[in-house]
Amino acid sequence: MSSVQTVSREKTSVIGQPLKRMEDPKFITGTGRFADDLSLPRMLHGVFVRSLYGHARVKGVDVSGAVSHPGVRLVLTGRGLSNSVNKMPTAWGGDTKSTDRPVLPLAEVNFAGEAVALVVAEDLCSAEDGAEIVGLYDLLLRLDPSPVVGLNRAVAVAMRDGPAAGLDLVDAILARGDLADYRLAHAARADLCRRLGRTADARTAYERALALTHQEAERRFIERRLAELAI
Repeated sequence: MSSVQTVSREKTSVIGQPLKRMEDPKFITGTGRFADDLSLPRMLHGVFVRSLYGHARVKGVDVSGAVSHPGVRLVLTGRGLSNSVNKMPTAWGGDTKSTDRPVLPLAEVNFAGEAVALVVAEDLCSAEDGAEIVGLYDLLLRLDPSPVVGLNRAVAVAMRDGPAAGLDLVDAILARGDLADYRLAHAARADLCRRLGRTADARTAYERALALTHQEAERRFIERRLAELAI
């Protein structure tokens, strides 16, 4: 006689069952609450300034501009923390080995995005203003004082102070002979001249950038800009 073995599947309330999402209503009705929604008495906000380089030496971090910015309470750097919190604290006790890594880098950064300073301010906007645009590129100039970083800073200055201020910095870089064969330097100069209404100078710079550009997509973009100048 053959025997029939019956296998019953254990039913659970989770596995293999459709689950009703409980969190959706508050999000789609705009009543959800996030960490950024918190507002507590005397609460401060922090913004990290991060390296754009995978590996670079930290020659110095000038925080004077950020410290004097309205609303900024504190700016922390590796040097400033070395006397109080020298090494990165371990998250767990027991047999967890301590690390020799500092909280913020002292001599070098080892990956892109590594924090090099922390700006603490009364509100988020003040904290961001203390770390952004010119301050960031000033810091990168100290990390790696290359002409390309100087060009990036010039573009940032143009965003903040206007195209004339940025153009002065770009012209100074090109006058030193730096980036003479760098297409983006001439493209940046062309764009700033265009914004200032200096059409002839813009055309000359665009033509120089086009001569140095080999990527087809970039060439098409510069050609469009040249065509727009003729309108």
